[in-house]
Amino acid sequence: MASKQDLSQQHIFITGATSGIGKATATALAQMGATVWFNFRTESKGQATQTEIREQSGNPRVFGLPCDLSKIEDIKSLGAQIREKVPVLDTLIHNAGVWMGERTETSDGLEYTFAVNHLAPFLLTHEVLSCLEAAPQGRIILVSSAVHTMGKWVPDDVQFQKRPFKGFTAYCESKLMNAMFTRTMSKKLASSPMTINCLHPGVVATGITRELPRWVQVGMDWIGLSPEKGARTTLKLATDPALSTVSGEFFSNQKIAKISKLADDEAACQQLWDMSCAYTGVKQDHLQA
Repeated sequence: MASKQDLSQQHIFITGATSGIGKATATALAQMGATVWFNFRTESKGQATQTEIREQSGNPRVFGLPCDLSKIEDIKSLGAQIREKVPVLDTLIHNAGVWMGERTETSDGLEYTFAVNHLAPFLLTHEVLSCLEAAPQGRIILVSSAVHTMGKWVPDDVQFQKRPFKGFTAYCESKLMNAMFTRTMSKKLASSPMTINCLHPGVVATGITRELPRWVQVGMDWIGLSPEKGARTTLKLATDPALSTVSGEFFSNQKIAKISKLADDEAACQQLWDMSCAYTGVKQDHLQA
């Protein structure tokens, strides 16, 4: 069982660890001895999460850093903090995600789902790439979803400025972007020991539906897995030695599963890559396939 592993020499950063699957994942990793880092939006929430995970895991090496993942400059600031405090990062877990009930823009003027679910992982990965490169075998993990296969690639309207906004559609498309980014990045890292994979955690009862109607929230609570069960695939990708060379895959129920054909559409993936670089300021030549 993964919980018996000794991760005392590892540093792991996870987004969205103040609740739900993220907190369950962070707690399990801390129980295995890892030094766990996470982001928070408010100081009070960050302090409470840090204290709770330390107490539940018995591991004092749990640290929060401020960052609102909807803001480009915040992510760049977080990247700088990680490079300073965690020069060797073994695993980066992109767990944070949103599902909006109506179209909302970030302070940068970006559609919220697109900004948090796709641009944040894209940018933060590049911000801390040097730290992952310094590890023996850096791992990048994105919590996507099985509904990524329902997503369509609409390059001229990724922010729903032309189409009527539908929260579920935006969510599916953002999770498709996770898969497309995973596949593309794995090719760019092909000559490196680093790996990148994405996953479906299962239908989990978490706060991600808080912007949706109450009946949807109740339904999710009724049928959803516990956050602890939802964390299992993430934990396997983060800790299993047998997966040290597996990259560019989509996992579900702790196994490789079918990924959307669009993740293998090189033209679409290149469009997404170019667009993501333009929005975040990542240099196009930062990585070459």
